[in-house]
Amino acid sequence: MDPELKRYIDQQVDEAVARRFKELADRAGLQEGPRRIALVASKGTLDMAYPPLILATTAGSLGWEVGVFFTFYGLDILHRERMGKLKIGPVGNPAMPPPIQALPWLKVPNLVGALPGMTAVATAMMKQWIARAKLPTIPELLEVAKEFNVLLFA
Repeated sequence: MDPELKRYIDQQVDEAVARRFKELADRAGLQEGPRRIALVASKGTLDMAYPPLILATTAGSLGWEVGVFFTFYGLDILHRERMGKLKIGPVGNPAMPPPIQALPWLKVPNLVGALPGMTAVATAMMKQWIARAKLPTIPELLEVAKEFNVLLFA
């Protein structure tokens, strides 16, 4: 295809798509302007600290106005002494992966999770998975959130 013709077609398609999106937004009553998101962090476990912080930093990196409200046990995420000691409870967590990846059928029953020391084991496993996935720590995510002007409400 002729490069000039391709450029012309691409331009026409881009303009038509932009017009259509604007029409749909106008019909839906959507306004152009700042995008905002408000999140609530109400649980202070290691696995529940990541979702609001990942969403907040992602939205902040896209230029959104972001506020995270820390309530109840979620305040532990902000507490300087507790944020590095967040744990994960193995009891009542059906989504917890098997402890041995080579044996996916081996699930840990809740009864085993209630044994002394299992919270420490589950927390250590989760921290290994987090490190292996190269995810930032909770304090690092909070620093990134501050860099993107995420508002933290406690």
